[in-house]
Amino acid sequence: MNSPGSMVSALAAGTFVANVDTKTLRVYLGTTKIFDSGALPFTAATTWTIKTSIINTGSGSESIVINLQTTNTTTQAFCAYTTAAINATANSYFKVTGQAATSADITQNLLHLLLN
Repeated sequence: MNSPGSMVSALAAGTFVANVDTKTLRVYLGTTKIFDSGALPFTAATTWTIKTSIINTGSGSESIVINLQTTNTTTQAFCAYTTAAINATANSYFKVTGQAATSADITQNLLHLLLN
């Protein structure tokens, strides 16, 4: 990711359990939070996917597009665009996290990264 036009694509998927606990999904590149779903009010069992594209647009400059989709009829799709200044030459990591009342509320079953 250290040259303009280089890109990281990611696909993450998982499930939410059926309960009244508030659930939140976040995506990080290194220590920079690049996405926060906010409180998701799902009370039924729901599957989710997050598709992420991070494109280097110049030295320390990235354009980021994130799509969250769920099988919940209230909130089925959410798309976000942002920019970030991330040191792409440093050792960075990509992670998707879930925050809820208990660790069993959110499960991540898949994370696939593609570096271009």
